[in-house]
Amino acid sequence: MDKLQWFKFTYSDWMMGKIMKCPEVTQARFIKLCCLYWNKETDLTCDDSIIEVDQEHYDILLSKKVIKVEGDNIVIEFLDEQYDQVMETSKKASIAGKASAAKRRAIAEQNANDRSTTVQRNPTDKIREEEIREEESVSFPLMKDFKCSDYNSTSDRGTTVSYTASRLHKGFVKLFPHNYDVLHATVKEWKIPVKELIVNRKYTPDQVFTIADFAMDHDFWKKIVLDSKSLTKNFEKIKEQYHAEADKKSN
Repeated sequence: MDKLQWFKFTYSDWMMGKIMKCPEVTQARFIKLCCLYWNKETDLTCDDSIIEVDQEHYDILLSKKVIKVEGDNIVIEFLDEQYDQVMETSKKASIAGKASAAKRRAIAEQNANDRSTTVQRNPTDKIREEEIREEESVSFPLMKDFKCSDYNSTSDRGTTVSYTASRLHKGFVKLFPHNYDVLHATVKEWKIPVKELIVNRKYTPDQVFTIADFAMDHDFWKKIVLDSKSLTKNFEKIKEQYHAEADKKSN
């Protein structure tokens, strides 16, 4: 991802931060760890972190609360915040790109029908309606342009997990605008359970979105699935019910 070629570093935050309580060698190791963490799209395991900085410096960073641990992964909060901003910017750029493409198509259609005597509908109205429908939609399979039937490399898997976590996170925020835990959850917190579904259980994002959509439309499951952990915990049961109801409709 081109937008992850660099991250922001503020001198004042460094000098006033917890990192200054660490030995200079540990500070240098932390810089290396930040670079690796960013390159891995904020998805870095504790074991890989220890390999990068050695157990001694890892323990110091942990004890001084420079880094945190969530599940099997480490957390570097200032980089997580920047990553969330990058993902949000990427989403807005994607929406703007689709709107621009729709506008070009509308103009082309208008030019092709200039000789028609039939009163044509203003194409800009149609474009705006499409934008409104996209903004109001909370259906997770908005990633129609994102195909992931083949993602064997570690880099591809990381990108898939990040993208899927971001889309689910945004969808749940729209669905539960008054839920404190949902509103204050980060993409990072979504990535750990999403990684379990995609990397460990071998589901594709399309399959995850399908089951999430089904749960949100179901009278029972929409009261149970309120966050990433509850979705992952109940995923197999929801999937079984999804297939059972699909079989009933086909018979």
